[in-house]
Amino acid sequence: PLHYLKNQGNQDRSSARNKGIAHARGELLVFFDSDVLVPNGYFHEHWKIHAKEVPAVAVGFVENIAKGDGRIKAMKEGADLKPDIHRDFRHYTNTLYRTTAAPREYRLVEETNGFKHFTHPIDNFTLPDMVVTHNLSIRAEYARQVDGFDERFQGWGYEDTHFGAKLIAAGCYVIPLPTGVFRIKHPLREHDEAVREQDRKRNKTLYGELLNEEWQRGMGKRNEEEFGEEFREEFMEAQK
Repeated sequence: PLHYLKNQGNQDRSSARNKGIAHARGELLVFFDSDVLVPNGYFHEHWKIHAKEVPAVAVGFVENIAKGDGRIKAMKEGADLKPDIHRDFRHYTNTLYRTTAAPREYRLVEETNGFKHFTHPIDNFTLPDMVVTHNLSIRAEYARQVDGFDERFQGWGYEDTHFGAKLIAAGCYVIPLPTGVFRIKHPLREHDEAVREQDRKRNKTLYGELLNEEWQRGMGKRNEEEFGEEFREEFMEAQK
């Protein structure tokens, strides 16, 4: 059965997700953004990872499409369409996803062998940046072990990156999936863009302040040779 939880008034994403974590009855949690279309076989790919009983954060990818894209109607009518996951920034980007002094092409999944060798920041990309909640899954026990999302993050940005950092600290592996979702993109108004940028800057500062907590809780303790003090210094530098 489907259990629908409705918030009283608008709440931030961290608060809403924590409510879902608290009320979830199953063993697997799957997080989405609003306005996504899920292809056939999507949940099966998630479960194949978690059925191995590896402490994993399974991350899917996204293809952004416009509101009037014909594939939206086709999928609602039953068409078996798949998103082009290589349009996701983690597969390929030649734009500045975040400010960097060395713009270049990135193929993060390929360059790190599916995140297995993401042992040092690539410019200002780090392993927790790969944890994006527009579509990912985690066993409920691991999400609860790290106390879910930190509700000090208000507005847009970094609450999922911080969630990822905590899960990595707890020994979870970030595993990319061969699937993803279509996400219907709506144009932001100029005022909304300004507010989002303010949120991002404020939350980035908070994220940086909280990083030491994650290291103290054992970030990378599953492999101290990979996640040692040298990586910690580079990791902190990448967030500036």
